[in-house]
Amino acid sequence: MPSGLTKAVGVSLCLTCGALMTGCSGGSHHSSAPGTSAPTSVASPSSSGGGSQVKAVIKQIMGSSESRTPIASATGKIDTGTTTSPMTAQILRIVRTSLSTTVVWRLKSTSGATVPTNSSQLSGAAPLFDTRQLALVDVEGNKTFYPYTYVPIGQPTGLDTKCLCSDLPDSVSGGGVVLYAMMPALPAGASTVNVSIPGFSTMKSVKVAS
Repeated sequence: MPSGLTKAVGVSLCLTCGALMTGCSGGSHHSSAPGTSAPTSVASPSSSGGGSQVKAVIKQIMGSSESRTPIASATGKIDTGTTTSPMTAQILRIVRTSLSTTVVWRLKSTSGATVPTNSSQLSGAAPLFDTRQLALVDVEGNKTFYPYTYVPIGQPTGLDTKCLCSDLPDSVSGGGVVLYAMMPALPAGASTVNVSIPGFSTMKSVKVAS
């Protein structure tokens, strides 16, 4: 069963999208082949406080996940443009509710040393440094899910430069940093998903809690 905090995230997200945003929707669509797709993201808020409400609740979830045992892990590299560092990504939990899916994960330095990670590798486009390219692949349903993104109020370019997901920190140590992503609700029958993070090996058949 989802924790109280996880349910709170779903409710907060619903209120944010329903009351504060004028067209909030998440990135999800069918793939031409299981596990492959180009991400899309559409949303436009009518209030600058919408994303902050959800992030405040998720911050509590992240704090409660610090000591959790990973349910999946993958190795890869983060390229900042000047340095490339071996990294480990650990999935701490994936929780589906009827309203949303929350992914909590840890990024850590494989060597144990503190290494720079200020990169656009996980956003897909500079100058963004968030993790919107993290994807959950429902292989059976042939559908890929990405974090919610949105256009900040007053954004003159109309680009969705904000994400209900963590930014990459400037640096990461061997202890790691806990990150999150909020996505649309997975199908009720999806008990496992593949997790794709750019630059890392795919984590397959990762358990989904509900």
